[in-house]
Amino acid sequence: MQFLVDATVEECMTKARELFSKDWPYGGTWYQQPNRVYLVGQDPDPDTWGRNIMQFALILVTFGIYFIYLVLKPVRIAGTAEIIAAREGPRTRLGTGATENKFQRVLEKWVNEEFPNAEAVAPQDEKPIVSEQQPVPVQPAPESDDIPEQIKKLAELRDSGAITAEEYEAKKSDLLGRM
Repeated sequence: MQFLVDATVEECMTKARELFSKDWPYGGTWYQQPNRVYLVGQDPDPDTWGRNIMQFALILVTFGIYFIYLVLKPVRIAGTAEIIAAREGPRTRLGTGATENKFQRVLEKWVNEEFPNAEAVAPQDEKPIVSEQQPVPVQPAPESDDIPEQIKKLAELRDSGAITAEEYEAKKSDLLGRM
């Protein structure tokens, strides 16, 4: 789902990090890119407890306590949730998405609480949200430069977001191969 909000991309991403790191009601690990914060989560499904009492009694009698645990332990549901933002005129287009309905409900509630003036975008008006930052190609450094110095420069580019970690590692490997 997409919304138009009166906040900067940076404010949206800060609030998204706070949601996933502090307020997310389900477990998981969150990751961030320049205009995207996403979470890979797992949540125990409470409906699995005590689903089949007859099976419980049969296992109790025949196989013992260990097998009870195996049958009745909560099943884990894996899912993802993401928040992505990009500037659109004076406002920011904020997109939310999740693989689980309960994750999406949490995201929509979060948008309504954090951005009370958010305007929901009609499904037919939704469009892909792309980063304002364009990838910067890594230019080969002159051969006369010192290789450790080139690696430092690459690290600076990576840290500033000008190149991805993968591009950094590939070029670093190439430079180390020349030593």
